Amino acid sequence: LLRTSPTTKQDGLGIVWLMSFPNSGTSFTSKLIRHVTQSSTASNYGEEVPHMESVFDGSGPFWLDPQSLKSNYTRPTNLVFTKTHCGGRCELCG
Repeated sequence: LLRTSPTTKQDGLGIVWLMSFPNSGTSFTSKLIRHVTQSSTASNYGEEVPHMESVFDGSGPFWLDPQSLKSNYTRPTNLVFTKTHCGGRCELCG
């Protein structure tokens, strides 16, 4: 599921949520997006990132390829593909 966040943060960056259930290929899809677009992607999960570097100042999302690691990918200028997981099924939804 891809969903664009209606809000943008500093630098005019918006978030495109790459959301799925855990262990369903989100990491692979994020890696594929990085490879095909030659652009950095992010994750809501800081423990996946060896040198946590926030996309926006503060808490996540975090770049999956921090500049400190001398990444070959460029930083996106308008939308950041960001890995996240859904928390499960909504029991109280309409």
